[in-house]
Amino acid sequence: YKFSVLNTNNGLAGNFVMDITQDHKGFIWIGTDAGLQRYDGRRFLTFKNKPGDLNSLPYNVVENIYEDKKKNLWVITSDDRIGLFSTSNFTYKEVAVPGIKKEGLMGIKHLVEDKDNNLFLAVEQQPKSIYKYSEKDKTFLPADFNDALPKDWLLTAFLYDKTSHRFWLATDSGLVVYDPVRRQSSFRGHNVSNDPVIAKLGNERMINNIYIDVQQAFWCVTVADVYEPPVIHRYEMATAQKDTYTPFTTTKTNFRQLKNNFSQ
Repeated sequence: YKFSVLNTNNGLAGNFVMDITQDHKGFIWIGTDAGLQRYDGRRFLTFKNKPGDLNSLPYNVVENIYEDKKKNLWVITSDDRIGLFSTSNFTYKEVAVPGIKKEGLMGIKHLVEDKDNNLFLAVEQQPKSIYKYSEKDKTFLPADFNDALPKDWLLTAFLYDKTSHRFWLATDSGLVVYDPVRRQSSFRGHNVSNDPVIAKLGNERMINNIYIDVQQAFWCVTVADVYEPPVIHRYEMATAQKDTYTPFTTTKTNFRQLKNNFSQ
């Protein structure tokens, strides 16, 4: 393998990369603190806010990029706006979340699709945290499982399990799994589905990462306090084995955090 470093000396728009994704045509889309970029392996195209141009990005700090199964490119900017960016004519169109005050959209956001191509927007640390995109209205409307979380449990991560077709919701108070067919949630003290992951990890709190790998092992990351080192938990569903790993001994003098999980 040959690796190349991309930075502001050879075309990267900003010093901070917030998100990156590859579209169905092979182009790399990069969200930076200085605009949205498309990279074709040789050169960059850069898209920024143009004052007075409603078809340009609303803000230059791009936090999230997501291509859905219908090949739409979604862009979330740090001014808490969500929109569609046309990859053919390079224009932006905001998608509203009606009836929600701006502060209700403040928080880390996740875009997730289910097996029926329904697109969900999840906003961390908000009492009403999950929205579903309406093709008819061209807006995000409150999802019908906002009540999946117990009272006062605030969302910290959101995942769709493509195998069981259930939603996993990590919170500051515990782990929740929601079955959209039965319309029921399982969590600590209320494990109605008798889920083994809830049985093993349901007592964990302050969960900020959840992931299911290709071997169907369930992963999550917990942090006891802001300056405490993160703990990685792995539960092997096939063998019911649970392991933990602490990658950093301390974060008080050298702050570090785990942002995401992935597997090849």
